Amino acid sequence: MLRILQSIESKQLGPYEGGCYTANNKTVKLEPVALKKLQLGINLEKVVLGKVVCSVHNDDVVPL
Repeated sequence: MLRILQSIESKQLGPYEGGCYTANNKTVKLEPVALKKLQLGINLEKVVLGKVVCSVHNDDVVPL
């Protein structure tokens, strides 16, 4: 697990790296946060970075 965490680098945020993002001549400040710091609903000016480590395919409509 530690190895996976160490492989995550802020440059993987692409255009969201560096604390701000500009689109249509509007700049938005971004704060990198951990998933556990997000709140239910809209999280303005927050950005998270992670990796998908597993994907489980399920043919059922509702996976159990």
